[in-house]
Amino acid sequence: MDVRPKFESANILIGIERILGGLFLKVVLADNIAGFVNDGFAVPAGELSAIDVMTLAFLFGFQIYFDFAAYSHIALGSARLMGITFPENFRYPYLASSPREYWRRWHITLSSWIRDYLYLPLAGAQVEDRSTGGLAAATLPDQRATTSGSRAWVALFLTWAIMGLWHGAAWAFVLWGLWHAGLIAIYRVSGPLRSLFPGRIGEVAGWLWTLPLAMLAWIPFRTQSIDETLIMWGHLLEPSRWLYLGLRENYYLIAAIVMILVITAPYVVRTLSALKESNGFAANAAHTAVLTVVIALDLLYLRPVNQFIYFQF
Repeated sequence: MDVRPKFESANILIGIERILGGLFLKVVLADNIAGFVNDGFAVPAGELSAIDVMTLAFLFGFQIYFDFAAYSHIALGSARLMGITFPENFRYPYLASSPREYWRRWHITLSSWIRDYLYLPLAGAQVEDRSTGGLAAATLPDQRATTSGSRAWVALFLTWAIMGLWHGAAWAFVLWGLWHAGLIAIYRVSGPLRSLFPGRIGEVAGWLWTLPLAMLAWIPFRTQSIDETLIMWGHLLEPSRWLYLGLRENYYLIAAIVMILVITAPYVVRTLSALKESNGFAANAAHTAVLTVVIALDLLYLRPVNQFIYFQF
């Protein structure tokens, strides 16, 4: 027997706020960053400096994150209006301290499905019947022996190659997938080294190498050209390419500002949530002020928006 979701007024408010937040991510952040990304990647790859390559990788990483997170927020908010609660699809992936954690935070619904119905069967492990928790969620204890040998390594790289092809029938997408497989492989074998940096120090150290390498993976995703990708990656290995800037100064400024926003976002959200739960005058005033600013910016930048990036996949 079908059970209709029970109507609750709180769902209407939550749904509207999620939709407004999604619009903010799309029209205020993603679409405005898109102009810098398009112009930057239009520059011949051979003319870019190493700092330019890193800047463009970060800018496109921010654009696709805000764009896709916006789509997810709007979908979750729309469902909530009807009393339906879907699982979250992003949990601040650019704050992940390891490649494994990154894929527990990025596109969680897809990565969970890939883990349960592609990676685990290829690795010879039992298929789980719940696709939650991200690609790298720990396997069950009785599966560890099955997934620790050479078959698991083959499954890792094959899974990521297929995941790349899922995004498009181009070798650049396969390269994107294999890059991430390589990062996860490095993480797997670096256990002894990571044990030397326990606690918070280890988390910060992990973030410092995970984030830039995850961002560099977006270059083949954006260029969809292996030749261009290899040229841009190659610049990072040339010391002379680190000695000059080829883009306008505002590119680096925008990248730095957005990076600060990404780092501080979870703390701001937690603070606002705590204030909201207190239900006092200050909490209601802060919540109203933030919502007013979001609505104003949504209306200010609302225009025929660019197509959501993931609509092409």
